[in-house]
This record gives sequence, C-alpha cells and structure tokens, in this order.
Amino acid sequence: MTVFTYDEIKEQGRRLGITDPDRLEEFARRAGVAPPAPDPAQVRRAERDARVLENKEQLEVRKRFHVCGFESWNLSQARRSKQTPGLADLWLMHVERGVALWWETKRQVGGKHSPAQLRFAAGVRACKVGYGTGDRHDAEDWLIAHGFAHRVGGVFELLKRGPHHG
Repeated sequence: MTVFTYDEIKEQGRRLGITDPDRLEEFARRAGVAPPAPDPAQVRRAERDARVLENKEQLEVRKRFHVCGFESWNLSQARRSKQTPGLADLWLMHVERGVALWWETKRQVGGKHSPAQLRFAAGVRACKVGYGTGDRHDAEDWLIAHGFAHRVGGVFELLKRGPHHG
C-alpha cells in the first residue's frame, strides 16, 4: 500500500486540473490526508500581546481549527451591518467527528464581550450548542480539551489519529 503525503496528494490534484487552494485542500482531505501540523516554532505558547488586534487574532484562531480538520464560516463584521448584534464571529464544524460550535474571537489583552454577545452565548449554551470564546491560546485550550490536539513541551500539536478514529 502506497502512502502519500499531503503535498503529494495536492500535486495529484493539480495534475487533475484543480488549481483553487481550497479545492486542493478538500481534495487532500477526501483522500484521507490531513494538512501538516503547524510549525511548532510558530505556535509556541507565548505571553499575550496587547498589540495584536482582533482581526489578526481571528485569523490565528481559524488556522488552529483548520489544522485540526474544522471548516469555518467567518461572520464577523467590523462595521455596522444588517446582521443581528451579538452573533459570534465564526461557525466551526468538524463534520467527520460531528462537532460544531460558535466562536467569539477576542483580543489577547482587553477584549470584552458586549451585552448582545453575552446574551447570544447564554442562549447557545442553554440550547446545548457548542460555544467558545477568546484568543488563539483559548482556541488551543479548547482543541486540547476536546481531544483534537495536545501540547508537548509547551508546543501545541495536532493529535495523530488513526484512520479508524476519525
């Protein structure tokens, strides 16, 4: 049995005419190959940084969920919109494991929830729907607590799961 790496599967997709990066990632996932875990040097747990803005933090939160096999829908609005106030920033789903949750991203330092966000969070939890909130470090903690990742020597790593463990 030949085992292909993530990059080799993506290259096969390119040869089949798939050029869109998201479609290539989906092609690799359907072939049963997950993207490589992030470079540990880039995800080492650091002190929280007050200079990191929420939009940058949200990108880092999404990266951590994506590497663990989640799909995400970005619903955050930096300006007034017709969207109902309080709706969380991200809808995240791991279809293979049947896990879905809302995520409200906050800055590493000084992020506060509005009253509408607190009402939304309380309603989601009362309905027993998954919910998380915080920065990239909180996302890592959530992923570890739910069995998607772990820390080795303080480094966040994807948990290796066998082919029959989803």
